Amino acid sequence: LGPPREKESKDAVSNKTFEEVVQDDLDDLYAAGVSRNGSIDYSRFQTEYLAKRPVHHGGHSFVGRGIYIAQIRAFASKFPRSHIHVVPMKSLAEDLQGVMGRTFEFIDPDLKHFVVADTSVKNKRHYPRMQERVNEKVVKMLREFYRPFNEELCQFCGKDLGWNKHTT
Repeated sequence: LGPPREKESKDAVSNKTFEEVVQDDLDDLYAAGVSRNGSIDYSRFQTEYLAKRPVHHGGHSFVGRGIYIAQIRAFASKFPRSHIHVVPMKSLAEDLQGVMGRTFEFIDPDLKHFVVADTSVKNKRHYPRMQERVNEKVVKMLREFYRPFNEELCQFCGKDLGWNKHTT
């Protein structure tokens, strides 16, 4: 069952459907200054949402942690854009050595020829409850929620990540 804090978080959602868990987190986000049009009151988001979430494991915020641009903006407020390198996870699966080569070069041009020796998959997980098909209503709800944040992320990265292609 995992550490006590992880069990406590699992217990909070164990009797809910996936749709209920998602809707509860969306409600919390909207109440904490995240708007449906993609704007975020970062002060409220920090104090009314993030600060109230446990950060000891990945279940701290089922929907909120997927607002990647919010996380990147926090770094961008402290570092110049030229010091931020965003790597979509999918690109690692498609071209690990190439992506890592560009990442090493970003860190230090002398590292651009560094090769990752062990490319085996790590941290692979199995989610038994996710065996069931996710309700299309939930998928649509999440796509609509993330759309403006994904658009801003694409603008920040200067490329289309393809995440909004399925939205209606």
